[in-house]
Amino acid sequence: MRLVVGGCGQGKLDWLRRHTGEAYEEAESVADGETCREEELYRCRVLCRFHCLVRRELLAGREPEKLIDRMLEKNPGIWIISDEIGCGIIPAERAEREYRERTGRLLCQLAARAQEVYRVVCGLGRKLKG
Repeated sequence: MRLVVGGCGQGKLDWLRRHTGEAYEEAESVADGETCREEELYRCRVLCRFHCLVRRELLAGREPEKLIDRMLEKNPGIWIISDEIGCGIIPAERAEREYRERTGRLLCQLAARAQEVYRVVCGLGRKLKG
């Protein structure tokens, strides 16, 4: 597994395409964490918007860690792309604070397990690990 993080709108998927030289046709190999079905996580090459997947799992009352473990077991070569959501103003709503905290901790766990970790800013990637 490889992890790509960066702010919203920073060109993470476009950078990944340039970095790997792969087209990653969205309909076939890119799953969107906001809308994908669980089965897609097991066969996609790229998971975009990981942070949205975490939100969905939390709102459904499930533990996202369990889904992530299943995904990595069945799809160990996946690229995971996530927005950095922990910067900025601290939300007043408790649920929003807990979502941001949980997502940040999950990203730390993924970074520890990842073969490579990249941060993308303004469409430019920097290797952090690997």
